[in-house]
Amino acid sequence: MSGEPMLLMTPGPTRIPRRVLEAGGRAMIHHRSPECSRELATLLELMPALFGTSTAPLPVHTTGRGALEAAICNLFSAGDEIAVCCNGKFGEMWAGFAESYGLRVHRITTDWMRGVDATEVNAFLDEHPKVRAVAMAYADTSTGVANDVAVTASQKCLMASPGMAFVAMSERAWHAAETATLPRNYWDFRAIKRSIGGAKPETPGTTPVHIVLQLAESLRMIHEEGVDDVLHRHAEMSQRTRDGARELGLALQCGSLERYAATVTAIALPAPLTPAVVRDGLRARGILTAAGLSRFQPTAFRIGHMGDIRLADVERTLGALAEILASAPAAVLA
Repeated sequence: MSGEPMLLMTPGPTRIPRRVLEAGGRAMIHHRSPECSRELATLLELMPALFGTSTAPLPVHTTGRGALEAAICNLFSAGDEIAVCCNGKFGEMWAGFAESYGLRVHRITTDWMRGVDATEVNAFLDEHPKVRAVAMAYADTSTGVANDVAVTASQKCLMASPGMAFVAMSERAWHAAETATLPRNYWDFRAIKRSIGGAKPETPGTTPVHIVLQLAESLRMIHEEGVDDVLHRHAEMSQRTRDGARELGLALQCGSLERYAATVTAIALPAPLTPAVVRDGLRARGILTAAGLSRFQPTAFRIGHMGDIRLADVERTLGALAEILASAPAAVLA
């Protein structure tokens, strides 16, 4: 496999299409040039369809993790109460960010084997009327509900290099941003909104030019395929990965969830088979998967299927996994 690129079956960074690589590999242009503004304007025009919003999400010069923290410091004041759904690593990350800024955090739905139950959340909010917001990860080990603020990053389903995140804000969230008093300098959402709102869209500070060029091209590709078709493709890959794992005698990491993410599948392994053995076997076959997170690291691994990944890539991964399991001791999958 030495002559072929590694197949990235991970939940980010994901494989970047050749068109996107070429867009980001061109000569540098100035971040205040008309050409850069035109590409940024294209990005802002094409992005709302992915979020289901009427206005463009804010482009933030940071990773997804930075955008999570930015959402806290832009919308809250010290002492505010927030409820965080902590049924996974990234929900717990939200809680940690909020605590670091002096918010009073209520951790709810903390069972990592369950999705978020809207009834339980509503009951908690009825008992805690001072809670200003509920934070959760849409694709963690949980399911998702409609939110006032949504965050994603360039290296996920957007098929580009890491380095830019996007935050979609409702009008209610913008009202909260106007009264919030936590410090916000580098990633002040109000400054970003002003910069992108003019006739010549820009971003505060030095724009990551080549990521903008990549994202404009990746969004063109997504719209060429069709947003609904992209969503259908992801759902199909997710279902095939889960079915394929079960056909091989494997269990899902969280087998009792009512809904599963369309972008990543976490698979449990029976002892004595370890994630290291499986992932090393896949890597030797040119396929990179991701380790399990936190408490699941010793017993599970993750297959990402998002962005430019296709059903044929899923089938190749399942075929390689079958080869590895076939060479495992018979007692492992008994």
